[in-house]
Amino acid sequence: MRSPDLLAWADQLEESLWKDLVDLWIPRCVHPQGGFHQDYDRLWRPVGEEERFLVFQSRVLWASATLAEAYPQRREALLPVMRHGLEMLARMRSTSGGMFRTNTRPDGQPIGANDELQSSYALAFALFALSAAARVDPQGAALDLALQTHAWIESRVWDHERGGYFELVRPDGAPIVHRRGSHAPRRTHNTAMHLFEAFVELARLNPSGPAAASARRALEWMRRHLYLSRGCFLAHVDLDHRPIDDEVAYGHDVETAHLLLDATEYAPSVLDRALAAELADRLVLHALQHGWDAATGSFWSAGTVAGGPRRSGRVWWVQAECLYGLLRAAECLPARRTELLEAARRQWDWIRLRQLDREHGGWFQFVDENGSPLDGGVKGHRWKSMYHETRGLLYGARALRRMAQSEGCS
Repeated sequence: MRSPDLLAWADQLEESLWKDLVDLWIPRCVHPQGGFHQDYDRLWRPVGEEERFLVFQSRVLWASATLAEAYPQRREALLPVMRHGLEMLARMRSTSGGMFRTNTRPDGQPIGANDELQSSYALAFALFALSAAARVDPQGAALDLALQTHAWIESRVWDHERGGYFELVRPDGAPIVHRRGSHAPRRTHNTAMHLFEAFVELARLNPSGPAAASARRALEWMRRHLYLSRGCFLAHVDLDHRPIDDEVAYGHDVETAHLLLDATEYAPSVLDRALAAELADRLVLHALQHGWDAATGSFWSAGTVAGGPRRSGRVWWVQAECLYGLLRAAECLPARRTELLEAARRQWDWIRLRQLDREHGGWFQFVDENGSPLDGGVKGHRWKSMYHETRGLLYGARALRRMAQSEGCS
């Protein structure tokens, strides 16, 4: 693909970033009572209760900080949004010895009896967002809060006896390992991957500091206990690292691939480029061989170690993360660039023609193979914000521009 074609494609992604995403969310979601409103129907009408979920609040905070950093001409408009999100996280601080409450009202008060329990997945996103905000505003409150969050995670969430991360702990750090519903106690690739992501984001402020060491340990644990030589991660293991099932999440595997490649740029002490390229190559190749629907140019969300779909619907975040994963891999694996760019082109065609709501704007959450929404077309809820799409479009455009300018992995 010629440089002018790559640059034109990058322009398309950036145009969609604003038209189909950011300008629909901001300032619409900024709520005068505090934090960001979470629930929107297909027509972008606010629905639901005024709850504040730590994951959602952190993801919008991360997006506003990252966009303010990437677009100086928009910084003045985005900084108040970022600071609004920071204020909400400060309100959500635990008063029972934990780090943050998981779910609160706009004033930061807990809603349910379990909202003081500490979810390592949610804490990962808080750290991720605070680290991005600290880069944008180094003199603000974000850095101190990020460092506190990192220290809390390392002292209480890591299992010092068996290794790995507890999914849920009490405010005093005592792990909750009893059976919850139908799920046996487990450790997940999803949580470990997002902790790795958060540690790397913090390490961008100090590439040789404690956060880089945390990222190395997280990666070592994932490679030792979850990674299979065929090029995928087990989604779940029990507390002693024995497989619970044979599920593989294709979206998480490709997402991990681009996180590894980016870590070599943001925090080089975490892993070297040769290892990152080797792992990314295997992860992306396995996902393309077993999780890619060649008939539509899209990824299934999950399958089994043996391959194929376990859940066949097309989920928005999988398509967004895989778009960037394919483009970043194409950039860093020049021997496979033509193949990967073609897959990424088809992935982008799927997104713009089927995952995007061309009538009312925004991304559909869950669609069938024809692009028909399977959930009424909702645009926002506690798990669906603007995080995956921001990264897929913004970082994807950056990768295309770098490929247009030079050869090899930047």
